[in-house]
Amino acid sequence: MTKREFGFNWKTKRKRYENMDGVKLNNSFSQLRKWQKERRAKRKDLSYQIPQASPDLDYLHRNRKEMSITWIGHATFLIQMGGLNIITDPVWANRMGFAKRLAPPGLDISQLPDIDVVLISHGHYDHLDFPTLRRLPGAPAIYVPAGLRNKLRRKGYREVEELSWWQDISRDGVTFTFVPAQHWTRRTLMDTNTSHWGGWVISARGTDRGKTASVGREASPVVGEACAQGRESSLGVEEACAKSREESPVVGGACAQGRKSSLGVEKAFAQGRESSLGVEEACVQGRESSLGVEEACAKSREESPVAGKAATLGRTSPQVVYFAGDSGYFRGFREIGRRFNIDYALLPIGAYEPEWFMSTQHVTPEEAVQALEDCGGQVMVPMHYGAFRLADDTPKEALDRLHAEWQRRALPPERLRCLRHGETLRSR
Repeated sequence: MTKREFGFNWKTKRKRYENMDGVKLNNSFSQLRKWQKERRAKRKDLSYQIPQASPDLDYLHRNRKEMSITWIGHATFLIQMGGLNIITDPVWANRMGFAKRLAPPGLDISQLPDIDVVLISHGHYDHLDFPTLRRLPGAPAIYVPAGLRNKLRRKGYREVEELSWWQDISRDGVTFTFVPAQHWTRRTLMDTNTSHWGGWVISARGTDRGKTASVGREASPVVGEACAQGRESSLGVEEACAKSREESPVVGGACAQGRKSSLGVEKAFAQGRESSLGVEEACVQGRESSLGVEEACAKSREESPVAGKAATLGRTSPQVVYFAGDSGYFRGFREIGRRFNIDYALLPIGAYEPEWFMSTQHVTPEEAVQALEDCGGQVMVPMHYGAFRLADDTPKEALDRLHAEWQRRALPPERLRCLRHGETLRSR
C-alpha cells in the first residue's frame, strides 16, 4: 500500500480521523480551564476501591478450550477464546499523569500466560502504554486502529496490523473486527486524531463470526431477531440456513430469498414487532417473565417456522465478545448490534463527570446500559472505572448509578456481571 493509498502524502497534511456524523468534541482550552476551576470546588470520597479477587492462575495458564474473560483493571482484560490468549488495552502503569493508580491490577504482569494477540482501541495513554507492551510475555501480534501502526513500528514492534472500521482479521480461527466508537485521540501536541479509535468484536470459529445478525436481518428480520435470542450459538445464520435448506424447503427458501420472499423484509419486520407472538415480543417475554428462552423460541416457532428454526439451531456455547474501548453515546452501538450477535459486552461506565464536558467522549452509566440494549448484548461487564481518576466521578458513584439504572429498567440481575479485579468470568 502506498502512502497516498493509506491517506497520507509527504506534500499534504497528516490524515485526521473523524467520528460518525462528523461529531466533534469541544475540548478547547477555555472549556478545559472551566472544568479545572469547577473541579477544584468539588470534594470527592475516593476511599472506595474495586475489590480484588484471587486469580485462578492454574486455570488461566492451562485453559485452551473455554471462553473466559478476566478483568485486570480499567480497559485491560485477558480474554481466552479459541485457544488464544488475548489482551485488550494493556496498561500496568502505576500512575496516569500526576495521579496515582486507585487500585492495583488484578494480576501482576508476570502472572500472565503467554499472550497471542494484543488489541488496542486507541492511542490515549490509559489505553496504550508502551512500557507495558514491552513487558508482556510471549510474542503477540498487535492489532491497532488505522493510523497507529507506524508509531508502533518505530518503537520496534514488527507484527503490527492496523484496521479501519468494520475491517476484520483472523488468527487461528478467531476473528477480530474493528468497530466504531465516538471518541478522539492524542499523545502529543501535534498528533491529535492522526490515528483512529474504536472497539473490537471477537468471535471464534464455529460461531457466526459476528456477522449472523447482519445476514439474518437482511435475509429476514424475523430470522435475525430470533438468532439474537439464540446467542449461546456456535452455528450462526449461515449454517442455520444451510441446515434449514436440508430439513425444510420453506425455511431454506426464506433464508435464500431474503427480500424476494413473499413476506418481504419490511413486512416481516413489522409483523415481528406488531404481532402478539412476534419474535421480539416473545424474546422480551422470555427475559421479563417466566417464559424463558425455550418457551419464547417455542412460541416463535408457532409464529414463524423460519424464525423458530433459526432460534433452535443457534444454541451452544457463547463465543462473541464486544470490547467497546472508550466512547460517548452514539448511533454506532445500534449498528454494531445489527451486524453482530453479541454475548458479552464490555462497556465503559466511568470518566463521565462533568457531563457538559465529557458527554461526547464518555458514556454515563445510564448511557452504557442503553448501549447494551442497542448492541443487543446478553451480558454486560462494566469497565473503565476504578483504576485511574480521569474525571470527577468516583468508582462508587459510577457503580451506584449503574445499579440504579439497572433496577429502574427492571433488567435481569444475571445480565450484569460487575467483576472484581482479577476475577474470571467463565463460559461453560
